[in-house]
Amino acid sequence: MSAGPQPPRPRRILVIEDHADAAEALRFLLASWGHAVEVARTGEDGIAAAEHSRPELVLCDLGLPDLDGHDVARRLRQTLPATTTRLVALSGGLAPGARARSQEAGFDAHLVKPASWRVLEEQLALLPAGA
Repeated sequence: MSAGPQPPRPRRILVIEDHADAAEALRFLLASWGHAVEVARTGEDGIAAAEHSRPELVLCDLGLPDLDGHDVARRLRQTLPATTTRLVALSGGLAPGARARSQEAGFDAHLVKPASWRVLEEQLALLPAGA
């Protein structure tokens, strides 16, 4: 991945991804932009990490080994308000109705992997300025 321009300020980001290479690539890119990035490999670990660190952005794979990513979003929305945390679904493809299902679960956006650095920048730009 090539690195884009610097985002305006460092953010707290949680990547919930069971595929080690994909998780590391996202962590490396976002950390190289100056963000504090935490990685969780399961849905349960991601929920626990989010409740502890209160991330501003959560990038969550939908196909996790223990929980469906939609279930993770539903549980996170019980404790993390949409005004302070942006939830973004990551999936390997986009089946009919996938974006609507993600939105119903509490995700703010649904991206197809691999997400380009430009798309990630767009998601970061949508975070509240005062978060």
